[in-house]
Amino acid sequence: MLKKGLKFCPTNNKPINLVQAYTDFNIFSRRVRLAHHFHNLTEESEDEIDNADNMFISQEQTNANKFKEKSGWTPPVTHHREFEYFLSNIDSQMQTTAHNCKKPKHQNFNKKEWQAMTSLHQNTEIVIQQAGKGGAVVILNRAEYINECLRQLKNRKYYLPTPTDLTKKHASEVENLLKHCRQKGTIDQDTYLYLKNKHHRRPTFYILPKIHKPDRPGRPIISAIDSPTDRISQYVDHHLNKLAKAVSLPQIVPEWSIL
Repeated sequence: MLKKGLKFCPTNNKPINLVQAYTDFNIFSRRVRLAHHFHNLTEESEDEIDNADNMFISQEQTNANKFKEKSGWTPPVTHHREFEYFLSNIDSQMQTTAHNCKKPKHQNFNKKEWQAMTSLHQNTEIVIQQAGKGGAVVILNRAEYINECLRQLKNRKYYLPTPTDLTKKHASEVENLLKHCRQKGTIDQDTYLYLKNKHHRRPTFYILPKIHKPDRPGRPIISAIDSPTDRISQYVDHHLNKLAKAVSLPQIVPEWSIL
């Protein structure tokens, strides 16, 4: 079963989630309305597209600020009867289908594979991770995994313990720096609001086992997604890559978590 890989998605054999289904339809409907609203984009309407999602507009069509919070704006109901009928018809069909939806007849998991997956999921003594190289799936003893993490974290050359969580402190320092850049005019207001990002997450440490080496040491990874420095790292990476292209240097790999 594990040969299918960690990204394999088994067929859903549970009743459909009606709330999620309606949420997905509303997202789809909004995207279609945006595409319909802006399908004849002109130079005069470029400012308007900046206030909506630009997922349907190519980079050549607009110079919309990449570092800007996405808008929740949805175009109003149109006078195009065929277009409105299309969305209304999909909505009606979805409501009928969702309430009468049955389990798929064909499963990409057989009964034994489902039992094996459930058993692995409930087993608290193991950790399933991708190998550091090659993409193989590795099953580790949880105690061995934790000991390897602690061994690396005790290396004072690279890691130091802190008495408290520094996430809020780092977020405050980043916000002060952004305020200074905004006052100097280095960044505009939209970029400032996007980069300061009020919802922060503490970076997470984990390891990927190097199964090609003796004793299987772990490759340390720090996931900094949504951390205080995540968005400013993306901003710096974006501009460094533009500079690298301008002087014909190889593109910089976007390892934002290490910036």
